[in-house]
Amino acid sequence: MDQDQLFSSIADAAPSAEDIVYVERRGTAYSWHLVVQGAELPPSSAGADVWMYFSGNWPQDDPERLRAFCDDMLAEMESMAGGDRCRWPLSEPYPLGH
Repeated sequence: MDQDQLFSSIADAAPSAEDIVYVERRGTAYSWHLVVQGAELPPSSAGADVWMYFSGNWPQDDPERLRAFCDDMLAEMESMAGGDRCRWPLSEPYPLGH
């Protein structure tokens, strides 16, 4: 799936703060899975260009904030593929919010 399909799929599933979400990119294709205790594990990350697990509060009540949140999550995942891991300008206050 592409980024828009990934965003829609995650938004439709509405993960909770207790859920663990696995996201990966292989080439230009993204996929994701909820990691559910006692259920089958997601497929191996072997062969994925970048991947990450995430657990936390998803801003489900606001589609614009959710999209910004997902964009930021993907940017963080992509930063792990190499290059600069520090994506935040020093002039922006911390903690950052969406």
